[in-house]
Amino acid sequence: MDAGPLAATAEPRGLLAPPRGRLYGATYLILALIFLGLFVEHLVEGDAVQRGDRDFLSFYAASRLAWDGLAASVWNRAAHQAAEIAYLGAQRGYFAFYYPPTYLLTCLPLGALPLFGAYLAWVAATVALLAGVLRRAGLGWIGIAVLVISPAGILTITTGQNAFLTTGLFVLAGLTLAGRPGVAGACFGLLTMKPQLGLMVVPALIAARRWGVLAWASLATLAFAGAAALVLGSESWSAFLAGRPAAQSGMEVELQIFKMQSVFAVARQLGAGTTLAYAAQAGAAVAVVVALWPALRRRPGGMPEVAAMAAGGLLMTPFLQFYDLMLLTLPMIALAQSASADGVLPGERGGVLLLLLGPGLSYASGWAFGVSFGPLLAVLAVAMLRRRILRPEAITPPAPG
Repeated sequence: MDAGPLAATAEPRGLLAPPRGRLYGATYLILALIFLGLFVEHLVEGDAVQRGDRDFLSFYAASRLAWDGLAASVWNRAAHQAAEIAYLGAQRGYFAFYYPPTYLLTCLPLGALPLFGAYLAWVAATVALLAGVLRRAGLGWIGIAVLVISPAGILTITTGQNAFLTTGLFVLAGLTLAGRPGVAGACFGLLTMKPQLGLMVVPALIAARRWGVLAWASLATLAFAGAAALVLGSESWSAFLAGRPAAQSGMEVELQIFKMQSVFAVARQLGAGTTLAYAAQAGAAVAVVVALWPALRRRPGGMPEVAAMAAGGLLMTPFLQFYDLMLLTLPMIALAQSASADGVLPGERGGVLLLLLGPGLSYASGWAFGVSFGPLLAVLAVAMLRRRILRPEAITPPAPG
């Protein structure tokens, strides 16, 4: 079988067996309530229009500019900042828009609603997408709720970010990778709206010899880019490309470095210069491809294969924010399903618990001490997935095609 023993969709009872499961659950509940308290505090502070005015305001201002026929102005910092002030009514910091036109096309419907209504609709729609695909993956509603209100999930909600959307697309790709290559390829094509998260996708598809998925992904990427040009105007792509130097400068200088979770960011947090930090990032990217290549050559299929893409991608991009660690959902699901089918390996329960709670702890560490440890979480996920896939019991005959 192409999926191999890691593709079971049973509930993750192996990792949640009592009594340790109850202890993990109680520990998580305490931390989740703390994060929820911070979320409620954010929602009630200030005027009603200021709720959800964090990163989401960037998306909303961009969509309103596009509705007004000024899509190319989205990547003009002065015009975009003026739009944020106009729609918020006050200046509370500038939230830039560094995404490609395909993401602007995704955000376009937001401009039809007032700010807070658009924020609520965005969160509800992306949570619904993620919940739906997680349900299809075999998770129960309690497990889905735990993932949605995990620290990474709560950080996604409070900022109005897009991590539920990107995670949902990865999960759907995992569900359809073997049987419906066109759907999986379309998911990967849509993920180019946030291309830095998909850097491991192409190497993984090549390693696993998923030529059909790769072809569909290429077609979907071109179609998505073409649709954005058709709706927003071809000049939107020119404006986006012209704004890349400003985006790089924003990552290197303007963004709050303690919030970032990449190898590049942690190197900078530890005092490395920009050149050395980029070198460390490049070394990490090469290392993760080398580490995962033999595992992906076995074509483990389904969630484990896509989980390797998601976790590996976290170690390949220099631009990685705290909410992007929501992608650790993929290795958590893959490992839980494997444990349910084949038993728990040593250290796996603690490892999965760390993947669940780690994004919040890493954010807190960056805020309190100036150093986050997001890359270590990705390394842990990659190592556990690689061990699962390469263990002798997981050897299966290579699938044709």
